[in-house]
Amino acid sequence: MVLRSNKTGNRFVWAPPNAVIEPPSYGQKYNGGSIMVAAIVCYDYKGPLFFFVNDPGNNRALKPFNLDKDVYINQLLPFWFEDLRKKGMIQGNKLVNGYLFQQDGAPGHTAKPSMEFLDANVGLENVISRTAKKLPEGDCREKTRAQWPANSPDISPLDYSIWNMFKRRAFDYLEKRDGMQYFRDGRHCRDILEYTWDNLISVQDINRIIDGMPKRVTKMREANGGLVEGYRKANKGGLKKK
Repeated sequence: MVLRSNKTGNRFVWAPPNAVIEPPSYGQKYNGGSIMVAAIVCYDYKGPLFFFVNDPGNNRALKPFNLDKDVYINQLLPFWFEDLRKKGMIQGNKLVNGYLFQQDGAPGHTAKPSMEFLDANVGLENVISRTAKKLPEGDCREKTRAQWPANSPDISPLDYSIWNMFKRRAFDYLEKRDGMQYFRDGRHCRDILEYTWDNLISVQDINRIIDGMPKRVTKMREANGGLVEGYRKANKGGLKKK
């Protein structure tokens, strides 16, 4: 079995060593499973990992997980917001001290119930999001602070750098601790990922990546909004192997 990941590095799959993984068919084809994780970060802050689990009683054969509005507002956002409240970043159901909450345009993020939940817990005036066009005028669309681009992996630090750094260090730790290049099962995978995130990804790592944003945005403007993936100088600190 080997560790696999998708393009952005945030899905980890166990499968036979020489298997060719072609999502989304891997679950049925290889009788394996996956663990999908989500994270929240900003300058000087690293939130806890959230693990999407279909069947908490079966850690061996988890199925690919889809993030819909129900999971978003009933599990993921409450989990994150609890930590933000503990850190004093949310007070009185509002983000404070200039903090903003940014999300992309995934359907589960921009559904009306999701936007209303954000409004009730952090205030849409503090949210940057791609909002669904089907939302009525004068509703969540106008209250949202700013619109996030429809396709934006090059300006999301998690997408263009942090996930890849996380994946690489998880590989390194797995080999160093257990002398392995694969996970035994879902619990083993989760243990490695939790240790890596908690102990091998620092707030300083995240700050260094975010510090590279001005250069990255400059390159995006020079490319007229086009992709700049692979331009390492825009975020050399975040992409350099430790």
